[in-house]
Amino acid sequence: MLTGNKYFGLGVDIWSCGVILYALICGYLPFEDENTTMLYKKIMNGEYIVPNFVSTEAKDLIKKILTTDPTKRITITEIRDHKFYNLLKVNRDLYSEEKVRKKKNICFFFFFPLSFNNIL
Repeated sequence: MLTGNKYFGLGVDIWSCGVILYALICGYLPFEDENTTMLYKKIMNGEYIVPNFVSTEAKDLIKKILTTDPTKRITITEIRDHKFYNLLKVNRDLYSEEKVRKKKNICFFFFFPLSFNNIL
């Protein structure tokens, strides 16, 4: 969006979820700068640092989600197969894609098994 390139709907949504995932795990946003121009540059170049306290699995997933090229970014299917995603066993039938589509109030992050006891 910042570069004026074609909008890759789902890929952009995955990127946004990666920013949120990073913030949930790290406690702050991946891209921060007081200078707006520098902030945009960091976002477009994918320049961020994952703290040492973040697990290898979480770092790997964040890296794959925050890939700047949307055609190379991890897909929903790949996210669901990722080791970090599978750290917790979620009742996948309870939150199946079909059931989520029927319930508009269920957040995408129900597909991410987040528990701070298991990600650090």
